[in-house]
Amino acid sequence: PAAAAPAPAPAPSADSVQERAVGSSQRQAKGDGGADAATTGESSRTASLKTRWGAAILSRVERHKRQPRGGGKGRVRIRLEISTQGKLVAASVARSSGIAALDQAALAAARKARYPRAPKALAPGAYSFVFSARFEG
Repeated sequence: PAAAAPAPAPAPSADSVQERAVGSSQRQAKGDGGADAATTGESSRTASLKTRWGAAILSRVERHKRQPRGGGKGRVRIRLEISTQGKLVAASVARSSGIAALDQAALAAARKARYPRAPKALAPGAYSFVFSARFEG
């Protein structure tokens, strides 16, 4: 008998994608109101481009992350809205660490970073990403 083909690996959950860096990428251009990518019939190629762009964005934030004076240990989730031109449109705390100095350090890193432009295949507009910034005291 012919061997059965192995089952494809399950797709990562939305939470695991957020934890890896890129978070929920939502198009924020006129007309769509930020409709979630899964409901817009987005292609896997577009999702892959967003994932790579999101990883490059996270890398830029990490380079500017500095432990605040007085230390502290925790994780801050920050939401960034980045235009396809690589401009920071908005930065906010999505989930606080509970330590104001850590939250501010994460936002400061996001504001200092210079972001790469989006891949040309992505539609113009602004995209939202959620990242975790860890501070180890």
